[in-house]
Amino acid sequence: MNQRGISGIGIAVPRNILRLEDLARARGIPPGKFINGLGQESFAVPCTNQDSVTLAADALDDLIRRTGIDPGDIGRLVVGTETEVDHAKSISSYLMDLFPLPRTCETFEVKQACIGGTYALNDAMDWSSLRGKIAVVINSDISRYEIGGAGEPTQGAGAVALLVTPQPSLLTFDLPTGTSSGNENTFYRPLGSEHAIVDGKESVKHYLAGLVRCYDDFLKNDGNPEHDLFVSHLPYTAIAKKAFAVFTLVQKIREASPDATEDGFAELVERIFAGELKEIIEEAKATPDFEDRFQTQTAPSLPFSRRVGNIYTGSMYLGLSSVLTELGEQANGQSILFYSFGSGSSAKMMRATVQDNRVDVRLPTPIPLTVQDYEHVRRGGIILEDRGVVIKSIDGLTGIRQYKRT
Repeated sequence: MNQRGISGIGIAVPRNILRLEDLARARGIPPGKFINGLGQESFAVPCTNQDSVTLAADALDDLIRRTGIDPGDIGRLVVGTETEVDHAKSISSYLMDLFPLPRTCETFEVKQACIGGTYALNDAMDWSSLRGKIAVVINSDISRYEIGGAGEPTQGAGAVALLVTPQPSLLTFDLPTGTSSGNENTFYRPLGSEHAIVDGKESVKHYLAGLVRCYDDFLKNDGNPEHDLFVSHLPYTAIAKKAFAVFTLVQKIREASPDATEDGFAELVERIFAGELKEIIEEAKATPDFEDRFQTQTAPSLPFSRRVGNIYTGSMYLGLSSVLTELGEQANGQSILFYSFGSGSSAKMMRATVQDNRVDVRLPTPIPLTVQDYEHVRRGGIILEDRGVVIKSIDGLTGIRQYKRT
């Protein structure tokens, strides 16, 4: 009988990074505000000849090398992104020229802010289980905010490719999920702009409220709440502690009154929007073994994101890669509860069990940039990557002529 799940992971991140300590000093801000306040050390900076297509291609190449799959067997190739390069063609389409993918391969893109990759994964798992064929989901994004703006330290770039098979060997996903969606005015990337516009404080409130609502819906759909690990969307790693605090309280509410949770969940959501997050975190920290549980269940998901930064659709899956690499064979048999979120907003909770974990991701040796070099490339200056898949340079430009990529 076919199942829903994944059998491999491929990763691609730019080698260039900007250290947040350097950025903070250049902006006249105490470094601790970025390093401790956000929980970040640095973020990845793509070169001039890298974009969401080249990162997706590198991640797929890494997946093929790690798993040994034949690209000719891929029946569906889906990309989750909010860094599209064309309003009509999908990133998947461009990959057809770079790999020996069959003409019968279905290619398309999914967009819903940072949760787009999770919806792409669920679609691919359902398709693979039903058809008995292989699919690949790639989450590829570049997070950019204005130079000197509030969102600048929460940038990043990278791609995560997931191999979806009808007999998954790495993770099997339960069928029940929990979902919460709405039209919230917290995050935009206007047409023609490479910069996202975000109301950070309100977006965090919706992130945390979405967790409560997803958990409620997950339980109503007969989801199994038992878990060993908790992995959430990571725009920056400090948010993981906030999410774990809220998650601790929803579990406390369920355990206190399992047959009457709605009022307790609704009250917690009201407190989140009333700005009582500090009090919520303190209440959660007062529960037995809070810090030990956080270190065991969530902390292993943070190291990769702490260095790479926010990669939007791929952020939660970068966290998954970090967990599996950190735990190795110890992860086998453990259950993971995932919380995925996309501003604007939509959220989903799902549960998976680790089967045979052989994931061992090693991020590339970082190349630290000066703040001046970072600003140079952000303003259109030329810094070229000479490894992996890149856009060919044409007279120092981007390799795109009359809308055709080379």
